[in-house]
Amino acid sequence: AVPAANAVKITSDLTFLEAALAEPLGCILHAAQMLEKTPARYTFEGERRICTILICGSGPAGLLFTQYFRNVRGFEGQVIVADVQERKLELAKEFGAVTVNLRQQPLIEAVRDLTGGQRVECLIDACGSAALFEQVPWILRKQGTFVLYGHGHCGKDIGILNLVQFLEPVLVSPIGASGGFDANGSPLTYRRAVDAISSKKVDAKSMITHAYPGLESVQKALSEDCREPGYVKGIVQMLKG
Repeated sequence: AVPAANAVKITSDLTFLEAALAEPLGCILHAAQMLEKTPARYTFEGERRICTILICGSGPAGLLFTQYFRNVRGFEGQVIVADVQERKLELAKEFGAVTVNLRQQPLIEAVRDLTGGQRVECLIDACGSAALFEQVPWILRKQGTFVLYGHGHCGKDIGILNLVQFLEPVLVSPIGASGGFDANGSPLTYRRAVDAISSKKVDAKSMITHAYPGLESVQKALSEDCREPGYVKGIVQMLKG
């Protein structure tokens, strides 16, 4: 049970499965809002424009970031998505990204080739891999913006941040889906998320590869299914009997 003001009414033919992605999309919208309002050398408007966005990770977060920049914000620059999962990279390409399969080409080399050696103005960590921090000095432009969206970094000494600091990057570290309320107390971020999915600016349906009938299926989803090459996003349906 939640306060009625927290509920966002679905007025379109949106399915419950698709509507469930309003939560992760809301987090992406909040992250993008923080990115856009944070003062930085390179911005979407102004003298020094962001020309290339690199998204590391093509899981649900990376795919939603890609769709946000392409279809919600209308970013016309280059969006690069890097990962090792071919099926997810195929989706990223369908959503308007240039993709890099890290099993076939090292990230630093790919960024150098795709940017003509300029590196990227905006880097988004959507993978939570600590190894990424070792590569940041060679893929992010000096005083570029680094969005720390991924979590779970481990296995690396904090000393790898030394070279990152020499870049003088703008670090943006968003969490959750805050973003204000309307006059009736309804959360604006989730309403924006539902609207984006309803209007097909964000294709949630293509990302849902698995649906489960109840909580008893969660263990299998987390221990087996999520390791399958074709797995992108699983949704648990709590159906009333």
